[in-house]
Amino acid sequence: MLKKILKWPNKTLQTPSVAVTAFDDELEKTIVDLVDTCRVNYGAGLAAPQIGVNKKIVIIKTSGLTEENLSPASYNPDYMVLINPILELDGDEIEWREACLSVPDVSGKVKRKKRCSVVFMDEKGDTKKINADWPFSGVLQHEIDHLEGIVYLNKMDKRKRTALVWELSRNKRKKYIEAKRKRRNAR
Repeated sequence: MLKKILKWPNKTLQTPSVAVTAFDDELEKTIVDLVDTCRVNYGAGLAAPQIGVNKKIVIIKTSGLTEENLSPASYNPDYMVLINPILELDGDEIEWREACLSVPDVSGKVKRKKRCSVVFMDEKGDTKKINADWPFSGVLQHEIDHLEGIVYLNKMDKRKRTALVWELSRNKRKKYIEAKRKRRNAR
């Protein structure tokens, strides 16, 4: 079911998630909600905290990926499910531009490691491991950061982050003024 995506600076996005211990109907429902919400919003991935669920669950769109152990979601095989992921970073740093469904209408440059490996559980509770190269490793790092209460803004250069936060608040003000104008004109 489609869920509302929480927007930064919502406190839930800044709170570390708890491990999944029960592989039950509630977990299945959360995975369905994540996939539906990500699909409708054209996201590359989505973490449970972004829809208000404080659990270590991430889904990532896998179309076009050839890596092994992708662990496709039973609900929609175009997405992989990572439960309780543990990230290990490797390689040089690469700076690239990131965006996030929880930080709409802006993007910023972030440094990420070129490679990573992730040990995680699938929907059945089976442990798996994936080794990822760039750019898939960047997507994994971005989504798994959400589980630790980190959005990409936290990884940006302080000066660039300040400018981006200012742009965010300016965009919010513009949307507010436009909505107010529309309401007034509708009367």
